[in-house]
Amino acid sequence: MEIEDDLQRAREIEQLLWQTIETYLDSDRDIVMTSAVLIRIALSLYTVILPDDKDVEKIAIQGIKTIPDLRRIMKRELTSISVNSTIS
Repeated sequence: MEIEDDLQRAREIEQLLWQTIETYLDSDRDIVMTSAVLIRIALSLYTVILPDDKDVEKIAIQGIKTIPDLRRIMKRELTSISVNSTIS
């Protein structure tokens, strides 16, 4: 049951972040800046709980491996954040 609770909590956090972030996404430039800030925050949080930089790097690499799946999800879920976005 703990895993299901964690997944539900993660979905709630994700939804809250999306609701906040969407108000800032008016252009591709906004998307790039917001993405960079979120990556920086995520890596910063990992450094708080993981004492070894190699562990943070492993997590970042695993995140990179999910890019194709994330692109498919975003193409399906977002109709258009901006006209020139790579997400169609």
